[in-house]
Amino acid sequence: MIDPAPSLVALPSPPRAAHLHTRFRVLRWLLVLAAILPPGCAIGLGSYENARIAELARDGRMTSGTVAEKLMRQARSTEYVLESAFEVDGRSYRATQTVSRERYLATPIGAAVEITFLPRDPSHAVLGRVDDARVAGQRSATFAAAVALFLAFGIVVAIYERYLRRALHLLRHGQAVTATLEAGRGVRFRYRAEDGIERSARSGFRGAPPPELEVGAEAIALCDPARPARCALLASLEQLGSIDGSAAAPSRP
Repeated sequence: MIDPAPSLVALPSPPRAAHLHTRFRVLRWLLVLAAILPPGCAIGLGSYENARIAELARDGRMTSGTVAEKLMRQARSTEYVLESAFEVDGRSYRATQTVSRERYLATPIGAAVEITFLPRDPSHAVLGRVDDARVAGQRSATFAAAVALFLAFGIVVAIYERYLRRALHLLRHGQAVTATLEAGRGVRFRYRAEDGIERSARSGFRGAPPPELEVGAEAIALCDPARPARCALLASLEQLGSIDGSAAAPSRP
C-alpha cells in the first residue's frame, strides 16, 4: 500500500552525497584518462609512422620485388596484407604492407612490385613509391584518426558525467519517499509526492533493486522536488556509487 501522504525518510543524504562525490571525482579522472590515452597512443604511433615515411621519402631508394605471400587478417574488420620479397646487396628482405581489398584481389602471388627501402636498414621498406604526397596523406590520416578518437571518447565522458551529476543531485537534494515497485520493463515504481499526486516513474539509473524486493514491495526512492518525474531507487544509486552499508528502511509516521 502507498502511504496516503509522502513518507519523507530521514536519510543521511549529505554524508552519502559526499561519499559518492569522492568516488565520482576519482571516476571522473579515470574517464578523462580513458578519453586521452587512446587518442594519445594513436598520435604517438602515427607520429612514429609519419617519421618513418618521411625518412623513406628523403633517403629511400627504389628497387623491384615480387609478391611472395597474401594474407587476410581477421579482427574487427578484415585486413588485406601483401608480403613482398626483394634483395639488397645479395641479401633477402621482406616488405609487409596492408593494402585495399581491390589491390589485394588484383595482385597475384609472383607479381612484380616496386619497393622503397632505407639503405641503412633495408628491413624498413614499403610497397610503392614514397613521395611528398604520400607523406602528406599519412599525416592527414593520423590527424583524422586522432580527432575521431578524441570526439568519440569525449562524447562518452560527457554523457557519463551528466549521468553522475544527476545521481549526485538526487542524493543531495532529493526527497526520500516510500515507493512501491511495479512490474514492467526496467526498474519501475509508483509513489505519492508532496503535492499529493500519485505518480509512476522509472529509475533513470542502472542497477536493479536488491533481490529481496519483488513487485509490490516497498523501497526508498529519491525524487527531485523541482522535477517530480526525475526519481531513482536509493538502492540503484547506492549500487552506482558502491556505497557501503544498507539502505534505511522507510519510516512510518
